[in-house]
Amino acid sequence: CVIGIAVLDLAFGHLLYLDADGQVMQRNYDVATEHRGTVIQLLVEEGSTVRKGELIAQVQSRDVLEHLADLRARKLEAERDLNSMRARRTFLLATREAAQERARILERTLNRTKEAEARGLVRAERLSDAVDDAFQGMKEAQQVVADAAVIDETIRLLETNLRDLTEALAVLESSYNDGQVHAAEDGLIANLNVVEGAVVDPGDSLMQIFYNEAFVLAQVPTGTAFNLEVGERVAIKSGVATYDGRIEYIYPVASKLSEEFQRTFEPTHRRQLARVEFLNNDNDLALFTKVQITSSTIGRPLERMAEV
Repeated sequence: CVIGIAVLDLAFGHLLYLDADGQVMQRNYDVATEHRGTVIQLLVEEGSTVRKGELIAQVQSRDVLEHLADLRARKLEAERDLNSMRARRTFLLATREAAQERARILERTLNRTKEAEARGLVRAERLSDAVDDAFQGMKEAQQVVADAAVIDETIRLLETNLRDLTEALAVLESSYNDGQVHAAEDGLIANLNVVEGAVVDPGDSLMQIFYNEAFVLAQVPTGTAFNLEVGERVAIKSGVATYDGRIEYIYPVASKLSEEFQRTFEPTHRRQLARVEFLNNDNDLALFTKVQITSSTIGRPLERMAEV
């Protein structure tokens, strides 16, 4: 009879009541850099606890340093060109009034020379010289005005270029931050993937930081006779310890069963994923601890009957 109950439990127990594998988890994110570089300093180790804003690593990028040096040099050159052009504009503005006044004086001189020539007081050669002088004065005045317009446009373009260079430099300096990598949350370091001297590419995970309250990511069998519902009370079992829990969220996906829960030589199974919250904050389970989720504190009912 005992053997029969045990066989029945193994064959059909998981279809009749909640019996799911799970793992203690926390919210987490991958720590990565935006640039290719070398890890020159690693200030944490696997299992370290960190505070938000704490320096955890430094990654030096030769490419970024070269780009920063180039942007700074171009910014200095743009500032020099802009200052030079502004000085030329100041000079032109100072001479524009003088050039225009000279042109007006030469024009009045031309008019008086025409009147004098008409009365026969001056020779034709003097009138010709007055015409040439007036034309040259007008030409110079117009040239000053034209040069000022060109310089104004050049200054506008130089200011735009300088602004773009300044913004690009600020963005790159901010994202690179002297190669410093800081923790974005209070948490625990896990899955440390690098050592000092390692070369990393953009997006490569240096490590993961796990933060916030612990929960259980349960992998619930599909096609069962029971319905899993949000808010349902469950038992979280680890060895002889049992903790009260509740189904907090049921994910709308069926995921491949984790490797550690797969049995050798069996086909790959897919399970419904559910998030289970601890009802008490006194659990002492370590991150990644494997647990069993059941609908009762006695675990698998048929299995317990067989043991009795």
